[in-house]
Amino acid sequence: MMYRRDGLVFMTLNDPAWGASKVARVLPSPDGGLWGSFLELAGTEWEGFIDVVSSDALDRALRGDCTPLMREGLRDPKGCLKRAPLTKTCSDAKGCASFKKEVCQTTHKNTPECFSFWRDIPTSVRVLLSAWKEGYYVIREREKK
Repeated sequence: MMYRRDGLVFMTLNDPAWGASKVARVLPSPDGGLWGSFLELAGTEWEGFIDVVSSDALDRALRGDCTPLMREGLRDPKGCLKRAPLTKTCSDAKGCASFKKEVCQTTHKNTPECFSFWRDIPTSVRVLLSAWKEGYYVIREREKK
């Protein structure tokens, strides 16, 4: 399965050794290069959360062999959610009657649909958080030399 949304190409890659691996690749663009719509994150603390992979490893993964891709040291989506440099609680916590500190945060597996991010978060970061929440490894291709 493969589809495109919010500047990412979402793929479920099937491999006998790794099973169904969920990968979201940054879609390159003419003005953003290999960063695509995530160019605003280049050079920031968020840059390290988007794994850089070789085009050869990605090509092999698309053909059914995910081992080279997984050996490139991809960051676990759950780990990215936990280490993300942002406030993890809901921005509506003070005024919400059903707020529960242990549930209403980005790192909880059953975050409620009403969860609201803080307003100062860029759109590209919201897309990253959403992809990680869905269990996708977020990658971009390494620039060819």
